[in-house]
Amino acid sequence: MHIPPASNQLSPAASPQTERSFLRTAITLAAISIVVSAAVMAGWILNIRELTSISPLWTGMKVNSAIAFLLLAAAVVIAGSSSGNKKLVRLFATIVFAIAALTIFQDLSGNDLGIDELFFTDNTSIGTIHPGRMSPFTAINFMVLAACLWMTISRQRRYRWLSQLCCLLVLLISMFNFDGYIFGVDALYRNFEINQMAVLTASLFMMLAASIAFINPGEGIVSVFTRKTRASKVALRQLMFITVLILLAGVLIFNGEKAGYY
Repeated sequence: MHIPPASNQLSPAASPQTERSFLRTAITLAAISIVVSAAVMAGWILNIRELTSISPLWTGMKVNSAIAFLLLAAAVVIAGSSSGNKKLVRLFATIVFAIAALTIFQDLSGNDLGIDELFFTDNTSIGTIHPGRMSPFTAINFMVLAACLWMTISRQRRYRWLSQLCCLLVLLISMFNFDGYIFGVDALYRNFEINQMAVLTASLFMMLAASIAFINPGEGIVSVFTRKTRASKVALRQLMFITVLILLAGVLIFNGEKAGYY
């Protein structure tokens, strides 16, 4: 453990090597998120739409989303370091929570607080009803992940457990949106008459949800895969195998239907 002082020692049932591997993965995923969100910011600054979206036919990541991802990812890197500054982690998480909460307030109240186009004017129309505004599902995910960061560095073990459960929720919501783009199922990401979650946004949510959960690899759900038991090793291998199998099956089914084989 790297965050709470009471948790600096590894769990007796945990494999130190596996825990270090999960922690490195967490920091790596956060670093990738920083690079991608920085590229999106550069796209807005330089007016290069190709940097904000994978495809010109899909909605792009909004500026506020990119800023929130930068702050969240930076907080994960700090939290995952051995000398992490918890005050800075809380500050970044609070800013992200505030941005998302204000966005939700706008959607619910119908008021425009001027935060959506505070830095840049959004002239895109794909998947956008309110220019510059992140999707409500995006805002909810940001609020949940920001709360997860607060709980992850908590001294209370039950909060660290709850953090991993909330990360799993964000992961599932984001996977639905991501799969909708990849497999061409519009209903999974075109939800109601609201702004859509961008595919890059869904991708970064999946990475950050996993990275936050991996910060405390010796506890909660993740500890199932880090213990010094043969069962944990088998569970980790099966998880990786099932994940690859599901993705492969989805690609084959989608391309098979597209080709008219069934």
